[in-house]
Amino acid sequence: MSSTNGDVCSLQDVLIPLCTDLRFDEDTLFIIFEEDYRFAPDPGDAAWTHKKRLDTFYTLSSSSEPSPPPAVPGSSSSSSAAPSTQNKIPRGHKETIARQKSASQRVMIENEHYRVLNRPPAKDWRNTSIFLRDLVAYATLAHRQKRGDFIFCGWQPHRADESETCKNKDNFRSGTMLTMVSKNGFWKLQDKWEVHAKLKTPGHIDQCLKGFFSDQTINWSSYITPPLGGYFSHISGCDPALGLRPSIWMEDFACPGTRQSHDWNDPPRKKHLCCFTTNGKVSWLKEINVEVPDDQVKWLTSDERTELGPAKESGGWGCVQWDPDIMNFSERSERQLREGRRLRLREKFRHYVDPDPTPHSPQAFPAL
Repeated sequence: MSSTNGDVCSLQDVLIPLCTDLRFDEDTLFIIFEEDYRFAPDPGDAAWTHKKRLDTFYTLSSSSEPSPPPAVPGSSSSSSAAPSTQNKIPRGHKETIARQKSASQRVMIENEHYRVLNRPPAKDWRNTSIFLRDLVAYATLAHRQKRGDFIFCGWQPHRADESETCKNKDNFRSGTMLTMVSKNGFWKLQDKWEVHAKLKTPGHIDQCLKGFFSDQTINWSSYITPPLGGYFSHISGCDPALGLRPSIWMEDFACPGTRQSHDWNDPPRKKHLCCFTTNGKVSWLKEINVEVPDDQVKWLTSDERTELGPAKESGGWGCVQWDPDIMNFSERSERQLREGRRLRLREKFRHYVDPDPTPHSPQAFPAL
């Protein structure tokens, strides 16, 4: 995941060289968002009740906030209690309290949209944000339609204050506020960047990509409608003459969160996967719903790992499957131990499946 100002940062100069690095596995999914992007407005924002919207903030936030700090066991009022390390406030929580006590920090939080959150400890890495879980699910569903190598998630059909004149709010007009790209997608962009007319000509990156993907021979991209999330009011980074760019949360197309149940419209809008056309109209691919059991939308990896052999025959950690019951730590060098930890960290986030002879079946996706 990374954050960038999409109006200024060069996709060609920065992201393509980074994301095609051979150190990234072939099934890596990159999630790229602009610095002013948010999944939802701040609590208390007038957008939550604008035009009789349903205030779904608490439904949305209860499913996305990190776990609260652990409770302190025992009674703090007992003067006879023996000192214990369990009664100490975790270091990260202490730092959070110190930052919240700073008046200047509070001003920065209020004015610059920064938030101080209690992040879960490393041991709770499985406690994934519902937003992150849903983004991976959308990417999985898009791959099943063979349209998942570049996905526009945050975009806009018109600028702020143009809701009354915009006839079709499912038509992509502009925006790369939130995009997801596979490593394969970055390889394809690198291959076309210097030769395709829409990419080699300088311009705003969202418009260049829109023109590129409108070419019907480029059939590996898609966008989600209604768009996911939006952005707060900010100074335009691509055109100083525009001055302050207003927030889009008051617009009719704005949709908080990542799920249909997060939507403040009544009835809530369904999510669809669409693609670009040469005439600028919407091409509807499929209705998609991520509110399903996790097993149905897992990001899968084809299991092509080397069979585990004896330590001396394996050649080191980098070409074997992690198996702590077989490996003998006492016979490993420090370098091999570091490589083993790196391999274990990489593999614990993956869901391996056997290679399928029909690679486009739902069970095999995405195996990039």
